[in-house]
Amino acid sequence: MQKKSKDARRCRQGFLLFELLVATAFLAAATTIVLQMHQACLDYDRVAADRLRHQLNIENLAEQLRDVAYDDVNSAVAELRAQSQIEIVVDPFESDSRKGMHVILRDPARERPLVHHLWRLEPRS
Repeated sequence: MQKKSKDARRCRQGFLLFELLVATAFLAAATTIVLQMHQACLDYDRVAADRLRHQLNIENLAEQLRDVAYDDVNSAVAELRAQSQIEIVVDPFESDSRKGMHVILRDPARERPLVHHLWRLEPRS
């Protein structure tokens, strides 16, 4: 009986080495896949955070222009153009009997440009 178990154990030891080799290969493959997925998630989060930062920058500039007096908008736009990389376009318009300005803020440095619109009406006398 002992001879049979010794032979079985000896035969089994060879399979243990093979099983460890296969398990190590599966572990390496699984680790590679998990690391690639993790890197893809980090890249997506970085791009999303970068886009949000640009979006908040444009909204901040729009708020600065909103708080400026109507007559000083053009000079404020000239200042902001010099300070930032944001493209700012001012289009005057007239609606009924009131004049106003349509200010477009655009970040052209991106593959999908971010755009923010701001309308300013001339104050009533």
